[in-house]
Amino acid sequence: MNSTKRHMIDSQSIHKQAKKLRTIFDKSITCIENLPNEIFYEIFTYLEGCKLYEAFTNLNTRFQHLLTSSYVLLNIQISSCPETILERRCTHIIKPNKHQIVSISLLNYCGNDEMFTLFAIDSSFTQLESLVLKNIDENKIIKILSNLISLFRLFFLTIYLNDNCQDLCKLIKFTRMPIASNKQYSSIEYMNIGHRCTINQIISLLSYTPRLSHLTCEELFELQHRIPIQIPITLSNLTHISIGFCKIRFAHFEIFLQKFCAQIKFLRIMTSNYFAYLDIDRWERLIQDYMPHLCQFYFQYYQIIDHWFLFAPYRWLMNRSTSLFWTSRRCIFECHLDIDSRSHGQIIYSLRFSKNKMSTSNRCIINQTDLYDSAIITNGKYVAKSSQLTVSCLDFTQCNIILVEKIRAFLLTVHFNHLNINCKWVPISTLIKLIWYLPNLHSLHVSNLTILAIKSLSIDDLENFRLASKENKIIEVHLAQMIEFKQAQFLIDLCPGMQHFTVECLNGVNIEMVVQFLLIDNCTKFSNLCILCLYGSICNFETIENFKIMINREQQLHDYTVTSKISPVFNRMLYSNGFRESKTSEIILPGKQYLHIIELLKCIYPNILKSIDNSNAMYLLPLSDEYSIVILKKNIERYFISTINSISYKYGDNLTRLFDLLSLSQLYRLNKLEENICEQLTNHFDIEQWNKIDLSIDLRCHLLELYAKKQQMKLKEKQNKLNQLEDLCLKQKFEIQRLKSQLEVNQQQ
Repeated sequence: MNSTKRHMIDSQSIHKQAKKLRTIFDKSITCIENLPNEIFYEIFTYLEGCKLYEAFTNLNTRFQHLLTSSYVLLNIQISSCPETILERRCTHIIKPNKHQIVSISLLNYCGNDEMFTLFAIDSSFTQLESLVLKNIDENKIIKILSNLISLFRLFFLTIYLNDNCQDLCKLIKFTRMPIASNKQYSSIEYMNIGHRCTINQIISLLSYTPRLSHLTCEELFELQHRIPIQIPITLSNLTHISIGFCKIRFAHFEIFLQKFCAQIKFLRIMTSNYFAYLDIDRWERLIQDYMPHLCQFYFQYYQIIDHWFLFAPYRWLMNRSTSLFWTSRRCIFECHLDIDSRSHGQIIYSLRFSKNKMSTSNRCIINQTDLYDSAIITNGKYVAKSSQLTVSCLDFTQCNIILVEKIRAFLLTVHFNHLNINCKWVPISTLIKLIWYLPNLHSLHVSNLTILAIKSLSIDDLENFRLASKENKIIEVHLAQMIEFKQAQFLIDLCPGMQHFTVECLNGVNIEMVVQFLLIDNCTKFSNLCILCLYGSICNFETIENFKIMINREQQLHDYTVTSKISPVFNRMLYSNGFRESKTSEIILPGKQYLHIIELLKCIYPNILKSIDNSNAMYLLPLSDEYSIVILKKNIERYFISTINSISYKYGDNLTRLFDLLSLSQLYRLNKLEENICEQLTNHFDIEQWNKIDLSIDLRCHLLELYAKKQQMKLKEKQNKLNQLEDLCLKQKFEIQRLKSQLEVNQQQ
């Protein structure tokens, strides 16, 4: 059971701590004894509380004062240990320092009953923010939860029940939770219920959490109780709901959505066995009338396929999904087939909005699109990939006749326009039949084609291949993991009307030979081809020039352009039908300088590929980030990394530049650059130089934290050496005692 409370921040203590961190130290730090207290406070946060006390107690007066300071917050973690050690830690560490403990974790500890007899988790733990309990007996749960009410700073709670406790609802069935009044509420905003519960229990919890924005429930199940339709608290912040598996009737779930989800923006639900959920007209009315702000909708219906399975409800649903309501939202309807034996398998029907934004009037505003949600442009018309069939496992040669006929009848009557073959291995005969059974296909995505299967087509397969290639309307083909040209040749022959061909070449495949094969050798078969997109190794100037020489020499293509799709932002803007830039001859980029854009194009255009240097790096970085040009962004990061090694740490100006680069690395998520700079700064730790530079508190704290980690590692190394010396001394002591004993024996003799 997971529960979350709002993390209450003590602003006064943070202010005091920040003030301490800004203290200027006049002397240079040359040894660990001269480190400020703040460094040790930071180091202590990485140590388990009990081990921290056992290591530093009575070490000297300074560390004794440090341990009792209000800045030292303890993280207690107890696993399996002897009972005597447990009692000693509870008596001498946990009980006297309750006010300093911020987290308690009882992990893999089988004696939790004994633990709670030694101390109780109650209001005396004034700083406790996180609590993790494992292997809790069911007779202890209610008492523990009752005590936690008084912990006002607790914002993270995780309880793992014993294996013999199957249902948390059984534990609390006698603990009635009434609908809360207006004066009873919690500040919880995110709630994740990792067990099964009823819809009435959900409603009761919602009445106590008016600030809740995100609700996640693993499983909803049915109980024969009337659903309360009135609760006194308005859930104006509830925008996200995710139900892992919904086992209640649609009528009950519909009431829940109508009464409590007026502000919902995100809804995810998976269900099974209740055909009422497949009523697409009912969903349309529900969204229009009661969820006007819904912008992300994910619905899945799971069903086992056997001899008695009926495809009819899915067929009706798919064919009803072409109304204006769903097409205006660019909805994706997907059917996922997985037939893993002769007579059994599973089908998952999915309905989801594409990645769009919705206005309050329920009108779609296109934001972005991915590979499978993108549009197909054919003869100036827009054809959305609104209905998809994904096949992860299917072999007609292994299925029985009854199941094959059911699948065939289903495919022939549903208007799928996109087929995704997502199998590690698909029989060629099955692929041919699928395309033959789906006459409305516009696009095809194939993850892998078995080369051996292509060579061994039977006479019947060849006839089916001829019919399928003649009748299909496929204009977009995507082949992933191309190893040999025969794979591409098979798809070229199967889809002679293709206009857009995408090929992903595995490492080792020569891109120039691929172009030779596709555009020269198969030029006559590509009469309708408009776009050829190749994924492979990085394309450089030499490769581009070789493409042009090859094409011009053969004189097969007279009007062509070689481009590099290096920016997905430009790609969507210029080639997607939903953007006005795709139809205009002039594109305005507000706030951008002409020379900067020209420089950007020079750095990404294959024929030029201008290098990054000190004159362009600073203004190209924000442009590469805004337009998602990953390659250029990495080149800029590599350039900055190459420059930081030459910066001197003795002069303030150069050090200021280093901190400026660190700020840039955090702003634009240049992780490697940030790691390099932090490594350099912590290796040359000089608090006097740092204090001369105007650093933000967050950045200063971040660097001190990294430096503290390094010092912690050094402390561990010294501790290990100290332990080795102690072991050696102990061995020498035993050896001395042995020699003394031997000497006494010899003297007595």
